[in-house]
Amino acid sequence: MIDRRGLLKTAALVYVALTAVALGIAWLAGVDLRPLLRFDWTAAAIGIAAVVPMSIVFFVAPDLKDKVVDLLGPALAECRMLDLVLLAAMAGISEELVFRGAIEGWLRTYEVVGAMLVTNILFGLMHPITVVYFLIAMGFGLFFSVLANLGAERNLTAPIVAHTVYDLVGFLLVARDYRKSPVQTWGCAHQPPSETPRDDRPAIGEASEPEGVADTSTDSREGEMPPESTAD
Repeated sequence: MIDRRGLLKTAALVYVALTAVALGIAWLAGVDLRPLLRFDWTAAAIGIAAVVPMSIVFFVAPDLKDKVVDLLGPALAECRMLDLVLLAAMAGISEELVFRGAIEGWLRTYEVVGAMLVTNILFGLMHPITVVYFLIAMGFGLFFSVLANLGAERNLTAPIVAHTVYDLVGFLLVARDYRKSPVQTWGCAHQPPSETPRDDRPAIGEASEPEGVADTSTDSREGEMPPESTAD
């Protein structure tokens, strides 16, 4: 089972690798990522608002959330708030760079709709926890592609913000649900009391019988002969 340190280390390696892949694809395909990264306050507000419809998945797919709790709950429950913010930001920035930025930006030179479909099938395949999770991730990816294309020019501010905030909310809910789970509650907060060994020593003030001295009163009485009765 992965712990907090293992999760942070693995996530950092994965997201640095994804960023390197995004830069490599963009360089090979001649895609300039810099205009896509211009921060836009209106797009950021749209990205935050976009999290509201996305959050419906937490309520319509409880089994999926339980699966994620089993996989990531122990590690996320150990994380501090800053850890969770960093994890969400790394995921949002690196994944949007590689998928909506580099891959979709490259494929758009051939066909726009086809580029969105292919890009987000690949995005779904990166989240292969279950078939349902793959479909949800692909749907979210299409939503992110729409957000990137809302303005006069493509911009990744809205999808990065939506992706980051959604992941942060998800991490917080998974950590909360794991802490409230029966196994975690029994294992940490309400451990059954251990059986204390019985103490056979006499209490203070109670006389104890010296070792090696047996109670001979009964034996002595047993050894006495009953008195002979005398006839009148």
